Amino acid sequence: MSAGRILAPRRVAMSWVLAVIGLPALTLISTSLRAHIGLPSVLLLYLLLVVGVATVGGIWPALATSIAGSVLGNYYFTQPFHTFVIADAANVLALVVFVVVAIVVSTLVSTAARRRNESAHARAEAEILARIAATLVGSATPEDELMRHLLTTFGARAVALMHEASSGWRIDAHAGTPCPAKPEDGDVIVDVGDRSRLVLVGGRLRAEDRRLLGAFANQLAVAIQSRRLRSKALAADQLAAANELRSALLAAVSHDLRTPLASIKASVTSLLGDIEWSRDDAAGFLRTIDTETDRLNTLVGNLLDMTRLQTGGLNLRIREVGLDEVVAAALTAIGERGRSVDVDVPDSLTLVRADPALLERAVANLVDNALIHGRNERPVRLEAGRVMDKVELRVIDRGPGIPSSDREQAFLPFRRLGDTGTGSRVGLGLAVARGFVEAMDGELALEDTPGGGLTAVVSLKAAA
Repeated sequence: MSAGRILAPRRVAMSWVLAVIGLPALTLISTSLRAHIGLPSVLLLYLLLVVGVATVGGIWPALATSIAGSVLGNYYFTQPFHTFVIADAANVLALVVFVVVAIVVSTLVSTAARRRNESAHARAEAEILARIAATLVGSATPEDELMRHLLTTFGARAVALMHEASSGWRIDAHAGTPCPAKPEDGDVIVDVGDRSRLVLVGGRLRAEDRRLLGAFANQLAVAIQSRRLRSKALAADQLAAANELRSALLAAVSHDLRTPLASIKASVTSLLGDIEWSRDDAAGFLRTIDTETDRLNTLVGNLLDMTRLQTGGLNLRIREVGLDEVVAAALTAIGERGRSVDVDVPDSLTLVRADPALLERAVANLVDNALIHGRNERPVRLEAGRVMDKVELRVIDRGPGIPSSDREQAFLPFRRLGDTGTGSRVGLGLAVARGFVEAMDGELALEDTPGGGLTAVVSLKAAA
């Protein structure tokens, strides 16, 4: 590898400047001292200048300096002066030895300087490649990080990664300005594969920089492929979740929804039959229809809510709302059973930031779950209070509770832990409640109720 390919052009130019200025200056000084110094001393001074030029700019400026030094030494310091005739044969030998020694020394110095620059360049390249590898491993969006590394490494004004689409070139990632819109806008274009291009605007690339730029391009290709694989994996996970949800919905429709429908059908058929029912019997059938219709409505609502959560179809309308209003609406939605709930939610409580409709559905599901599993002699209780920068709502029941090891499973769709067998339940209440609360940037956790039972704790951000 030649020196010109290793040493920077600026260093080579500086060495020529040093030679052009140093030779006349050294000659002028030496001629003024010609009465005190001889040719050997002058040649040693020229040799020192050759070494300096070789260290800065490599072999070729040093070789030119050594030849020029021998010519100047002959012209100004050998008898007869100011001619190229050499009267003393010893001076001929001295000049020849000077040229040979200057060439050898400048070659060695230039080689050492080139090796030092090669080592520094290799070390810098290794550090850059290590940063690239770390970026690929530690960043979720490595393309953006690689773009910034490219910008600083090659001194470009802008860099862009783009791919060819049916409508033209589309930018995948970029850094710097102005961002090139197509490959032709750049000064350096590298094929990244799969109809993608890496485009640099500005910057100077040496021959050895092409290899490093190729490494960047290869890593970008890996990052693009990884991103596409992640997208495919995410799509596959979503499809699997949708299929699982579809299967669970079918199971719920075939089993859990049939029970209230069967009860409603039986009651309606009885009322429409030829039998004359008493007023109390007819009222009982109507109450069954009313109860089972409410239950059916709750089940269908939870199924639809679960579908919205699974498919990302929630439209949040976050605003400041009072928990007392939400709790009152949730208990009204539950119906007659909601009147038995003991409520301690002061209207002076700090407002929370939430979607009122989603929070109402979450609270209604939690209260409904507590009423199902609680004990009739101990009413379900709602309490609320502020804890630091959050407001907590506690739904407390005195039922059998849930073991701490099973609590996370209780939030899974279509899981029914400790099913009491009362009514038809598809196991969606807690799952929907947690999904809604977390969608509003809140938290829902289950705790033991002192003295026995389960407490659902809803934690939301306070408005102020």
